[in-house]
Amino acid sequence: MKNFEEKIYLFISAKKLTIPISIMFVVLVISCLIVLYLCALATFKKLDDSAIYNVDTMSEAFEYSVISKTAPDILLNRFVPIKHSCSSMENNQEYLNGNLSLNKGVKVLIERKSTEMIKLTAVFDSQTDNGDKKRRLGTLINNFERCKLYSSVVFNIKLSPQNPIFSLNIIGDIQIGRIIGDAPDGYYPLVQSGQIIIQDKATFTHSLITLSPHLIRPGDTVKMTETKGIIRASHEHSGLTGIFQQTGHQILLSRLYSKTPNPVKPSFFDRVMSDGELAFALSTAIIFIQFIGFYITILFRLALFSSTSGEPNELPKQKEKHDVEKL
Repeated sequence: MKNFEEKIYLFISAKKLTIPISIMFVVLVISCLIVLYLCALATFKKLDDSAIYNVDTMSEAFEYSVISKTAPDILLNRFVPIKHSCSSMENNQEYLNGNLSLNKGVKVLIERKSTEMIKLTAVFDSQTDNGDKKRRLGTLINNFERCKLYSSVVFNIKLSPQNPIFSLNIIGDIQIGRIIGDAPDGYYPLVQSGQIIIQDKATFTHSLITLSPHLIRPGDTVKMTETKGIIRASHEHSGLTGIFQQTGHQILLSRLYSKTPNPVKPSFFDRVMSDGELAFALSTAIIFIQFIGFYITILFRLALFSSTSGEPNELPKQKEKHDVEKL
């Protein structure tokens, strides 16, 4: 019966360790490829049509484009017409209430500087304006008449303790803030603050996850497409508040003095930290690579030890030679 030392030598033979080392090396390469795939998935995965963008912001200006024939009407309380085509109304005179209905292809600019009056301007969108002078902008209904509106209209809305809230429901394209250079009077209405929160699907189970918010800084401009939301103003607070939701498409964010807008998308670390499934798979793969690397290192050391000590079948011959020399 072979002694314990010979059994150890038989087990750690360099020739016998070649196959396990080769197998572990292949497993290591496959594991590295899996890690690279997961990293690429987190880096290059695009937001699809199921991604949900939630935006809440405070701004001095919103630009709203009507894209539907069934867009909600705008309720006007204590408003002052500045420019219009209604024969029954006089400019710069206050009216108690009215209902403004706008047609598809109209662009509405809502501005409010500090706690001043709200300025509402409606014009044809430059992309849809065909130069037809008979084309209707919309309809205004007040206590006196049903008035057809053409060209452009401007209304000022007064907020007071008697009329403390202005609210506007929107369905269409929205621009938050204005690009510097748009305002003709030298005062540029700016975004004050806000955030964009993206909800996307997890990597494997496709359950809903919430990514880290993107902050909207003063002077930024945000463009949204096919958006639903609400714009609200309060008598006691300055500016305007907007809450919007968009499904699919892209949100374009222009930083102050930036030449081109950039789409809002999560970074690599944001995706990994927010997606628990991806983070677990990536960390598990990295730990497995470390274990395989450690195992391969041990096998290499055993093979090196075996090669320096001689092959197992040479051990009895070495022992006999040693005994003969001793005699």
